[in-house]
Amino acid sequence: MTASEIAAYLLGKCALLEHFDAYMFGSTLHGVGQDIDILIVGPGGDLLAQLKKEIDCAGKACRFTSSTCSHQKSVTPSL
Repeated sequence: MTASEIAAYLLGKCALLEHFDAYMFGSTLHGVGQDIDILIVGPGGDLLAQLKKEIDCAGKACRFTSSTCSHQKSVTPSL
């Protein structure tokens, strides 16, 4: 997957990303290597914990595993 495809995939799978600023960097973005890192900036607490679970689930689904993810649930942020 390209960096653009990964970004689109995560935005589609991780609804809570809308409450955070996400920055991608790594060698893949420069056309060298296969390393992509994502920096997430935003609130901590329960909202961040849920986002981590969403990202974990998205990663497992992306690897085409047969496991289903029970972490993706609707969360109303308390801002």
